[in-house]
Amino acid sequence: MIATPVYLALVLVGLLFILLGDDALSGVFAVILTLPWSAAVTGLMDSAMEVDGAVSGSVGVVVGAAINAAIIYGVMRFVTRRRGARRA
Repeated sequence: MIATPVYLALVLVGLLFILLGDDALSGVFAVILTLPWSAAVTGLMDSAMEVDGAVSGSVGVVVGAAINAAIIYGVMRFVTRRRGARRA
């Protein structure tokens, strides 16, 4: 069950790169970690609302991280329960 906190820590590092970086490509690490949801959310926000690209990208990264963390947690929980059932 350590995979989810490790993933979220990596995303936090990616967000820090975005906040502290001056380069236009400082958010690539965070976006790659949160794919495919970050791209979907960013695309939906850009087409539905008139928002700045940095805002929609940041929201996309946060939402993508939450969805991916939930998926990782669910898969790891399923695997650990299945392992416990086999041992019993």
